Amino acid sequence: MCLDIATGMNYLVAHGCLHTLLAARNCFITDESLVKISDYGISSAATGYTKDLALFPVKWSAPELLRSEPPTAKSDVWSYGVVMWEIFSKGDKPHSERNNIVTQTFVMNKEILPAPKATPDSIYHIMKRCWAFVPRDRILFEEIIEQIDILIKSPPSAEKWS
Repeated sequence: MCLDIATGMNYLVAHGCLHTLLAARNCFITDESLVKISDYGISSAATGYTKDLALFPVKWSAPELLRSEPPTAKSDVWSYGVVMWEIFSKGDKPHSERNNIVTQTFVMNKEILPAPKATPDSIYHIMKRCWAFVPRDRILFEEIIEQIDILIKSPPSAEKWS
């Protein structure tokens, strides 16, 4: 699932498209068991991103978006890390115990979500690289694809994979 989503996001980035609403709820599984990305509602209108905390996807948003800066491909990388968290938490909502204002403070204080139970260290490492506070320090979708592909082909036996 993570590989399919990263591949789709890499394709979008390579074609100059920002998603800006990436979340597990905006992905679906095809009959061929591929994960596809959907809901491009504001992808072409990224500059019109709402800051109304009731409508704004705070729990998936990068710090720069919370500061009202325009979205970039690195903002989508942050959201991708949250999607990975959703997948490995088996569908839990990120920051479920926090409202949007508390979540915004949490993120702006450079705090990150803890690893979901039984998440392999190598996967959580990728998530943390997605959540680098400074956008230029975040991993690229190309690197995510490479790292996940290596893990799929040769998963470390000492890690927890349940």
